Amino acid sequence: MTASPTLGSILDGLGIPLELNDGDLVSDALVIVKVLRPDGSVSLAITSSHSTSWLDRLGLITAANEIIRSEVSQPCMCDDEDD
Repeated sequence: MTASPTLGSILDGLGIPLELNDGDLVSDALVIVKVLRPDGSVSLAITSSHSTSWLDRLGLITAANEIIRSEVSQPCMCDDEDD
């Protein structure tokens, strides 16, 4: 069996940035990934930092859900005109 890649290298490979301000400290993390299996099936994998309790995980998922829903409901402020 070969060594598994680290989650950090996977996220870097997907080009996922995390913008933090000076002094910001990440205290917990919850990562949800869509996995494409060799047989064509799709699965979902969830992992979190060791210090993240089930209550923190639930809160993070709930908060993320609200953020995503508010982003989806925002009208597009796109400028389709060529300058």
